[in-house]
Parts: sequence; C-alpha cells; structure tokens
Amino acid sequence: GLPGSLAQLARLEWLQVNENDLDGLLPDSLGHLAALEYLYLQDNAFTGELPASLVNLTALKELFFGGQEACAPVDAAFQAWLSSLDAVRGADCGGAILTFAAHMEDLRYAAGSRIADLVLPEAEGGTPPYHYSLHPDLPIGLQFDAATRTLHGAPQDTVASVAYTYAAVDGAGNSGHLSFKLTVEASADELLVLHGNFPNPFRGSTHVELTLGENARVGVEVFDLLGRRVLRQAPRLVEAGLHRKLPLEGLDAAPGLYLYRLDVAIGREKLVRTGRMTVVR
Repeated sequence: GLPGSLAQLARLEWLQVNENDLDGLLPDSLGHLAALEYLYLQDNAFTGELPASLVNLTALKELFFGGQEACAPVDAAFQAWLSSLDAVRGADCGGAILTFAAHMEDLRYAAGSRIADLVLPEAEGGTPPYHYSLHPDLPIGLQFDAATRTLHGAPQDTVASVAYTYAAVDGAGNSGHLSFKLTVEASADELLVLHGNFPNPFRGSTHVELTLGENARVGVEVFDLLGRRVLRQAPRLVEAGLHRKLPLEGLDAAPGLYLYRLDVAIGREKLVRTGRMTVVR
C-alpha cells in the first residue's frame, strides 16, 4: 500500500501510482498533501472508502481512482468536494461515478467569429442512455446541442473567463462532470465593443462598460428624450482590455429614460456608440 510517511511531502504537486499492484486502504496522510494538484490512483488493488481527509486538498484538480474496489464516500461534504474538481474518474460507494472519454481544455474564442463545431467528450461506464447538460448559460450566439454533445455558433459579445460544468447523468441516475473555462475576447479587428451601463435601471450612480482593442480617449454625453444634454464628461484615457468600467460622475437626473453617447478616439479612428439608461426613484 501507500506509506503514511507521504505526509512529509508537503510540496508534492503530482502523485501518479496507477497501474501497479498496490493494495489495502488508502492512508489518511494523503489529505496532508496540501499542494497536490493531480492524484492518479487507478488500476491498483486498493479497497474501502477514500479517506475523508482528501477534502483538505483544496488545490486538487484531478482525481482518478477507478479500476479497483476503492470508492468515494457518499456523504454530502465529500460529494460536494468531488464536484469542485475539474475531473473525477472512479466509483462512488453508492453507485458509479461516470467517467469521460477525454478531458476538457479551456476554451477561448473571438467575438463575432463562428467557431468550429466542438463535440464534447462522451460519457463512459454506468448504465446508458446518457443525458448531457452544460451550465451556466452560454454567451449570446453560442449553443449547446445536448443530443449531439456539440457546441456551435458565433459568440456576439466579449465575456471574461467563466467556469462551466459539463455533466452527464446515466439511466440509473449516476452522474459525472468535467469543468472548463470559456473566454470570449474582442476579435483582432474589433476596436470597440460597448456592453452597456451597469446597473440599469439605477438610482444614484452607474458606469458604462466597454472593451477596447487599443488605448482610447473616451468622452460621454447624456441626453433626455427632448434632446437636452444633462451630463458631459470630458474625454479621458481608458486603457485597452476587456470590460473596462467608465463611471458616470455628477449625473443628477430625474427618474426616466435617457440616451447616452460615447465619443471614442483610437489613434486616428473616431468612433461613436450610443445606449439607453433608466433612472429610478
């Protein structure tokens, strides 16, 4: 089996002992490897429940322990910890945790560009048929076809890195999941993307969010529905990047609907974007 002295390897990040003839119970000392990110124990002869101390491995990303009699405890705390990992392969003491044919790499796309259809990994083990889901909701323009496990479309707006869970449930109710991050960046030729103002509706204060392909000077004007200007902010430098925030300062307006205009100077380019905002009591 594995020696309890493993606890002395406090800086260990990767432990791979799969496909050996190791047996017995897994030691509690595994839970003391605080820096561990990858733990591969599969295809040995380990038995019994995984040690509860594993929940202390907050840096762990992948845990493989299938192909033997070792299994995961079914208590809520341990199962919640398993769900936080990027990839899990092994048996649940109350049934089977589904495995997947491949890992999920993080995804990075450009706004406005159609992506190549991506078929997500197929579930393995358990009792077919499998039902797939993807959470949370995808950015506007992207769709997930659960029947074909395919991600397709063209994202319409930039999105900072968001964590997604790709899950499968088999005919017996057993489940498994993979985790990945998805980022949608401004395309190379996209100099300016206006995301709107947040919060909206608002009372007191709000800010405009925009993505810039290059540094820019941005001025803002706000008008009521009669065309009267109620606020003007002199152009200021805003650095390139995703979802830059530009506070609207000094706006003292009665409740109602207003229009705003952004005048953006990027090098020799002069760009204009408009939007609507609502002030509430």
